[in-house]
Amino acid sequence: DGVALDWCKKVWSKFYRGRAPPMDPQTVVQLLCKSITHENKIMFSAAHLDDFFFDLAEDYCHDKNPRCGECPINDSCLANTVTGMDVLKKYIT
Repeated sequence: DGVALDWCKKVWSKFYRGRAPPMDPQTVVQLLCKSITHENKIMFSAAHLDDFFFDLAEDYCHDKNPRCGECPINDSCLANTVTGMDVLKKYIT
C-alpha cells in the first residue's frame, strides 16, 4: 500500500528539504530508523529492522517453496521485480 511511501515522503520533506542526495545503504537505514523512532516516539534501530526482515523471510522466503504471492513486500522484492534477480530465490532458505 502507499501508506509507508506517503509517510516516508512526509518525513523526508519535513527534515530534508529539496532533492535527496546520493546515499550509501547504511545511511539510508540510519535515516529510516531515526525517522521511525521520531514518528513513533519509540526506539527503533537497525537491529530491529534486521529482525523484522529475518522474521519476514522465515515466513515467506523458502528456496524450495517460496510464498511470494502471500508476502506483504512482494512488490518491492528484488527477486520479484528486477529481471534476472529471481536467482536470489535459490539462496534464501
